[in-house]
Amino acid sequence: MQFHSLTFMVFLALVFLLNYTVLKKQQNILLLLASFAFYAYADVRGLVFIFLSILTTYCGAKVIDTCIIKRSKVFWLILV
Repeated sequence: MQFHSLTFMVFLALVFLLNYTVLKKQQNILLLLASFAFYAYADVRGLVFIFLSILTTYCGAKVIDTCIIKRSKVFWLILV
């Protein structure tokens, strides 16, 4: 999907409108699903990369959130 194509413009408008119609708690899930759909449209093989990237970021954020000492937070932030 090219960024200057009509398909992308319709997709972007649809996601933009849906983002403001769903509840605040559901917006992140909607954007996650929209990003999966965007990458799947380009190439399904890219979904593996995006899924691993999201999983790594999520797990890293959980580890950073559990750290009490500031130096360990900085260490995990640099590592992830």
